[in-house]
Amino acid sequence: MSQPGMFFFWLAVLAAFLVNAWFLGADLLAWARSVRARRKAAVAALLAAAFVCGQVFFSGVSPRGGYDNEHDFQYLGIEFFKPSPVRSVFSGKEISPLVLDGIGDVVSGYSLAAVPAKNKLLIFLSAVLLFACLRRCELGLSASFFGFSVFYFNFLSALNGNTFSTTPGNLFYLCSALYAAASFDSGRRGFAGLVWALCGIFLVVAGRYELA
Repeated sequence: MSQPGMFFFWLAVLAAFLVNAWFLGADLLAWARSVRARRKAAVAALLAAAFVCGQVFFSGVSPRGGYDNEHDFQYLGIEFFKPSPVRSVFSGKEISPLVLDGIGDVVSGYSLAAVPAKNKLLIFLSAVLLFACLRRCELGLSASFFGFSVFYFNFLSALNGNTFSTTPGNLFYLCSALYAAASFDSGRRGFAGLVWALCGIFLVVAGRYELA
């Protein structure tokens, strides 16, 4: 890929990330405004309890690298938000998760110890988005919570949450894309919903295209 092409793709990933974040934030705000305070408190308490239980469950797994090669060390050394090493960003196929890694680095002050904590949070947020997707597909609360539980409370989630890898970021994008597609299919937001869904799929493709 030529240098201009790399910069264009780099900017496209950032744009898609911002579009996805905007619509997720807008949906969260709309939900918060439309739900009674007592129900919001109940949902917040349930999610907090699930998160705490997940941390206890995850604590039984030691932090590790995600692959049996230099993949993780390669990505840990890349800083997405600096334009100068843009060519190194494209030395591998997983590009969009580096945005989440960059945000985590900035927030944590580039702490290596914070990487697994960020990844465990991404696994939890992915499970929440899966729950929201199932609800958007008109499944009941019990079925949706079952989907949340099967996704979140299993050994692979614990294993992927305690890694120095991009897998949790890829899972977050996948669940975001599923939620965006379900929102568009339900007739919400019209053309804007289509743009959101396409941006969500693009982020999946720019991370792990086989997931798309």
